[in-house]
Amino acid sequence: MRHRTEPDPGPARETAVRRPARDAAAAAGAALIPAVLLAMNGNPAVSAVQTVAHWPLMALTLFWTAQRRQDLYARGALALLLSSAAGFGVFASTRPWSPHETALVEGYLDMPGVRASWYVLTALVLGAAVTAAWARAAVVAVIALVVASAALTAERPVLGALLAGGVPVLAWQATALLPDRRPDRRHARGASPGADSTAHRQVD
Repeated sequence: MRHRTEPDPGPARETAVRRPARDAAAAAGAALIPAVLLAMNGNPAVSAVQTVAHWPLMALTLFWTAQRRQDLYARGALALLLSSAAGFGVFASTRPWSPHETALVEGYLDMPGVRASWYVLTALVLGAAVTAAWARAAVVAVIALVVASAALTAERPVLGALLAGGVPVLAWQATALLPDRRPDRRHARGASPGADSTAHRQVD
């Protein structure tokens, strides 16, 4: 009598355990980048990097979530659009009307709160992508640090804090209220196994 050899689940199980830990470490490391840039803000080279770092960091975050969590990718992209539109609306409402739209857009993009809002959204997406408590704690700490820095360095602290923290957080929460339009996997794959077995019993 031949004995069938069962595959060893050890390597697969070890990989499944290690992946969440790697994801948590990667998310926490990416979220800490703004904190590192703020700590080294006195360096001219770092200051130059800080003015554009939020764009590639958000792009990499969306690419990372697209590979692992399609729902978070869609939510993060939509929250970015909502936050940018709402933030620009808030900023424009506090400025006198000007026929030069370019100057208005440049003034909006130059505000510390606008750059900080991208960091906050990045941290929110990364925090939602992981389950480790220490990684989420790091994300919350970075959000608080970024918002405080934007408020302290802005000409109008209240507006800086609103653009940096209030608008992106509200946009992130608003996207959670949208209905989930993803198709049901059971309907996409056809009838369920239970329905198939019931059909076979009726035929028999």
